[in-house]
Amino acid sequence: MGKIKIEWVDPRLHLQKGFEENGCVKCLECNDNCCTKGADVDRSAYDAIFKSRGGVEALIGMRLEDCFNKGWGKDAGYPGGNATRSKTKGGACVFKLRGEKGCALFKLAFSNGLTPDIVPAICRTYPITWNHGKLFLEDEWLIKECHCFAKNNCSRKSIFETQKSVLDELFDLPGQTKAASE
Repeated sequence: MGKIKIEWVDPRLHLQKGFEENGCVKCLECNDNCCTKGADVDRSAYDAIFKSRGGVEALIGMRLEDCFNKGWGKDAGYPGGNATRSKTKGGACVFKLRGEKGCALFKLAFSNGLTPDIVPAICRTYPITWNHGKLFLEDEWLIKECHCFAKNNCSRKSIFETQKSVLDELFDLPGQTKAASE
């Protein structure tokens, strides 16, 4: 599947300050609140997770077959064409590292040199999300709970700028300047 077509970009993406230089996954103040409800796991990430089954299962201590809700959504607006949902365990996504900060999937992608596709797109773009051709900030309550958005931790750049490389990778953003200035 190609890039996800975006027709409108929320102007707040250009106003909200972004993450410090190392991004969301490397924020030392992170409290992993974004992991409390599980994640929409797009088909591309799901396939990459199963290709790295041994490493993932070793980090999370579970069989992959026990990590996902049954069934696939009908929303084609995900990489790979649809998504399923990760389960939660102990108040967090099953892929959340136990006893330490962060996510097993991010850890495998960054420390083992695996493809970033192993991390669900929704997690890679956080706190930016999309729906029906619109790109916008994630739920306000989650942003308020994210310590990495505290004034002293923010970048001088906008969240759009600090997340730009993953946005460019996943989305077809024609006319983003026009949409952002409207």
